[in-house]
Amino acid sequence: MYTLKPIKRYIKVEALNSCLDVVREEGFVFPGEMHDFWEAVFVQSGQAVAAADEQIFNLKDGQLLFHQPMEFHRIRSAAKSAPHLLIISFAATGNGMEHFKRKCFDLSSEEWHSFRHMFSHFSSAQKEYEANGQSSRFQFLSSQTATALEDFLLHLCQKEMAPQRKPSRDEARFKDIVELMNNHCESNLCVNDIADLCHISTSNMKRLFSLYCDRGVAKYFLTVKLRRSMQLLDEGVSCFEIADRLGFSSVNYFHTVFKRETGLTPGDFRRRGASQIINLL
Repeated sequence: MYTLKPIKRYIKVEALNSCLDVVREEGFVFPGEMHDFWEAVFVQSGQAVAAADEQIFNLKDGQLLFHQPMEFHRIRSAAKSAPHLLIISFAATGNGMEHFKRKCFDLSSEEWHSFRHMFSHFSSAQKEYEANGQSSRFQFLSSQTATALEDFLLHLCQKEMAPQRKPSRDEARFKDIVELMNNHCESNLCVNDIADLCHISTSNMKRLFSLYCDRGVAKYFLTVKLRRSMQLLDEGVSCFEIADRLGFSSVNYFHTVFKRETGLTPGDFRRRGASQIINLL
């Protein structure tokens, strides 16, 4: 008698979004974004500094950093270099993806080759989609890419993350401030309140944000609140309750701010597709 044994996919790539092969000039700064899918950034050469919410990563050549869905992330050139970056974004499910949350890996030469091979498949699939997204060739290339990406991710699940240097005093303090913002996102705090809770002067806190963030303290706290509002929208919480919980003066003002900062109304966000990018600029 034969018994079929059900298999629950540890990692399943559900959709391909984009791939980018780019050299960023010295002094380049990407202000940041957040979206509903995964993003992987590989530094082929040069150096870069990437931020994932409150965590700072100092990236060098041969390192691969993952950004999880709905994580606010940004990147800039570092060490007076023009970093060569390979960036892919994709939607994936499965328990195995927990392994990649805010993880950075040192790739061996063999892993580097595997990533570039998979990236090449991704690039071909993207070009075919742009030419004819309904073609059988795109279906073949996208399936081939998804399989290659799944294999690569499964391999990395067995690998330890790259050791990161101990954060500097300023990096550690910045992390503490952002963590406090996340923990108090449903409180109505001003900049001075945040500084007092962090036992730091307002001027010093602003200095830290000028070092590690593209926006001021108040603007960043608003970003934290809007991300929390997105979580609540996904949970089915009403806009009236969200506005009240997050300290907006009215539901109309919440709608106005949400549309201004994301480009979508709260209703549009509820109906969004998995590929919708949410830019909080």
